[in-house]
Amino acid sequence: MNKKKESKLEDEKIKPCPCGKTPIELYVVDSGQDVRWAQAYANCCGEWIIDFGTKSSPLDSEECMEYALKAWNDAPRGLVQD
Repeated sequence: MNKKKESKLEDEKIKPCPCGKTPIELYVVDSGQDVRWAQAYANCCGEWIIDFGTKSSPLDSEECMEYALKAWNDAPRGLVQD
């Protein structure tokens, strides 16, 4: 994991993490595969990591953060309910 971008998601609704907490920051890092893939994790526990497609967007772009947020919110959760 090389590059890291964090963003406060003040205007965006982010779903709770499976740890039970609702994060306020989402981090985007290089997955080490290629420019089309990255990983996202949150500030709550840092243990739940989501892989997502970047569509070759730079990791520090708002577009990439939007993809990360969508992947985070769309990922299935076990015990956490909306």
